[in-house]
Amino acid sequence: MATRGISDFVRAGQILADMVEPRPTGERMAMVVHDLNKGGIRYAEAVREFKKRFLIAVLIQCNGNSCRAASVVRMHRNTFSRTCAELKIDAGSYRQRKVNRGA
Repeated sequence: MATRGISDFVRAGQILADMVEPRPTGERMAMVVHDLNKGGIRYAEAVREFKKRFLIAVLIQCNGNSCRAASVVRMHRNTFSRTCAELKIDAGSYRQRKVNRGA
């Protein structure tokens, strides 16, 4: 049990160090893959989760505009929409509502 605590402590230290001086993308990806593999996550689950988080991040960046998001990730808009539907992502829920300040 003590080993688990030490590894958690080391991992937390790595995360804090990355906040100060981020690691190159390849290193971060290698760490994520290692953690997924160590956690017993299946390949299909890992790919699905990556796609979902990736597309949601782009939708947030594009304020829920799926056409713009598809362009950013260089996908055809129909493919993007179909992939979002398969992953149960509602692009509209990532749109920021404009507040009417006039009156």
